[in-house]
Amino acid sequence: MKILCTEYSDIDLNSIDSRGQTALHIATIQGHLEVAQFLVSVGSDPDVTDWAKVNCKDQNGWTPFYKAASKGRIDSVKVLINHGAPIDLVNNIHPLHLAVEAGHMQVALWLLAHGARADLKSLKSEDCST
Repeated sequence: MKILCTEYSDIDLNSIDSRGQTALHIATIQGHLEVAQFLVSVGSDPDVTDWAKVNCKDQNGWTPFYKAASKGRIDSVKVLINHGAPIDLVNNIHPLHLAVEAGHMQVALWLLAHGARADLKSLKSEDCST
């Protein structure tokens, strides 16, 4: 994948599909941890000029962190938090609430243990198109 990003540096890792999802959204939904890890860490490579935005929203306002929490992808949640996703990012519903509602208690408990606050109403994420 590094070769893909360095040899084809004009590839935009934040390109979106018809649902407004980036490669990072899809990697976290599908549980492709190695891909997600690569996409968020490639920014430290001086040969790569563009990397995945951790807090990029899809057409529904969901970041990769939202997707990972709602799907119970605990390892993806950890990667995203470790690479700058704010644990208390709230658009319409807190990711902690998403995890609880979907029955992903491991994710919910991890978020609580790492400082998630269920009482927050809103914080904004970034738009992918900017």
